[in-house]
Amino acid sequence: MVDIMSSPSKGVNDSQPMFVYQYITDEGFKVPQTDLNLYQLDGSLEHEWIDRGRGELRKIMKTVKGQLTQEIYDLIASDTLSTQKLLECCDKVTPNTVENKYVLLKRRYVAKGGIVIDRKRKDAPVIEPDSLFDMIMSAHLINDHMPWRKVYQHMKGLYANVTRELTNMVTGYCSHCNMDRSVRRFSRYKHYNVHEKLMPLERCHVEVFAPFDDEGVEKIQGKYSHLLYCRDYHSRFIWLLPLEGIAFRYLLPALAQLLCTMIRVPIFLETATLDRQDMFDICEVIARRYKFKIGLGLNSGTEFQKNGIKRVKQLLSEYKEECQDDWNMCLRLVLSRVNQTYADRVRGIPSDLLCNEIPNISMKFKQKQKKIIDQLYAHHVVHFKEAGGMIYLEDEESAFVMDDPDDDCTPVPEEPPVASDSIQNSATILTPITSTQITENEVARQDPDQLEIRPPSQNNESLSDRVSSEEPPVSKERKKRKISKRALKTASSPSPNVNEEYYNNSELAGPGSSFFKNISTSQEPRYGDVSLEL
Repeated sequence: MVDIMSSPSKGVNDSQPMFVYQYITDEGFKVPQTDLNLYQLDGSLEHEWIDRGRGELRKIMKTVKGQLTQEIYDLIASDTLSTQKLLECCDKVTPNTVENKYVLLKRRYVAKGGIVIDRKRKDAPVIEPDSLFDMIMSAHLINDHMPWRKVYQHMKGLYANVTRELTNMVTGYCSHCNMDRSVRRFSRYKHYNVHEKLMPLERCHVEVFAPFDDEGVEKIQGKYSHLLYCRDYHSRFIWLLPLEGIAFRYLLPALAQLLCTMIRVPIFLETATLDRQDMFDICEVIARRYKFKIGLGLNSGTEFQKNGIKRVKQLLSEYKEECQDDWNMCLRLVLSRVNQTYADRVRGIPSDLLCNEIPNISMKFKQKQKKIIDQLYAHHVVHFKEAGGMIYLEDEESAFVMDDPDDDCTPVPEEPPVASDSIQNSATILTPITSTQITENEVARQDPDQLEIRPPSQNNESLSDRVSSEEPPVSKERKKRKISKRALKTASSPSPNVNEEYYNNSELAGPGSSFFKNISTSQEPRYGDVSLEL
């Protein structure tokens, strides 16, 4: 953080200097002073429009659950909060509910030096409700009319009561940016699970990253430099496995153990950190060896995936010393802080949602997988007829569209339930493994001693090298659905050492597969940077 406490800036009439920001963050964001005059910051602002927005926000703050009103803020700041005064200033509490409201406020908020601190938001300060509009608008103005999403991203970690919806609303009253004066209606809704329609384990994303540093120098127990991370979209349940490196011989047995210990093999696996061709090569060996049906999805580099990596890395960094000494501490943190803790994003406990009692879920899961495979083009399905197993690739026409309201809306008012310590899930506790769990023949096909997982920039060969020149006849139904392969290109090269004898060439994923198109172009060669500018 740059140590700049104030900066002089000319006023509107260029006669008197103004001190507009407290300091500049490492990201270059100017944190505004708390008593700025908006009309002096930008003389082109329409005063009537600003006053209207300020009044609208003050009315909304009195109705939004989880937000303090100015009256309650003053009582907490002056340390004069009592049940009697709470009844007088708040028309939403009754004599029957005032005691609970009082206890919740005393537990959550504390006054320090005239400033209200929110314990639930990591002891972040609370902006005075009547000054919240000016504070957000000032940040928008002094940072060169920064878009509201970026303003929110910077301010949410600095102040406890800056929310996504409020930031969007306030910046909408900037007459310079909103020329047509159209303001979206303020939404009062709780967090919702954007993947609620998915079945548990229908879609997961698998990532590889270094837990503490970008290069994987700081190791867990002096041995494990990287982690294999898997998260279910529906429940947000997390699995972790340790990796001694990012070579093929480490990733292959780790991913194999992960899939073998799940209650069901996911219908689709996705990744933002592994190259798609590498992911295909690994899943190919696993599908053939264990006769699995593995689907590879198209989503890559989404906010959902990046935020999942970021949160786990932050959690491990908070207990860095303990985690470096004991791998089981990493598992314990994920178990207690994620898998068995109420998550407002899914409005439930991940371990409960993963084992959600859907009637006949096993049958419905298989039927949905079969339906997906039947609707794919022939060249999107790789069927290992002699060895068994299958890999199928999601196409663009039927791809699952990701929503990313990962930091949405206003706080949830009710207290989350406390997860019982007795809730355990054996799928979470995975022990360190060795590469001997995969047969030598399977590993030899990929030459793991020399094969390091490659960055996307090194993949220049065509996947068509893996397709035999002779192609058996295709059924009429498949022929009709087949698309032109000339218009589609592969983003990654095949592994030259893979044994091709098991492929059914009529169903091989040729260069027409959308899976091999690189969507995330900002990937770096090192997995320490897999957070993609988190």
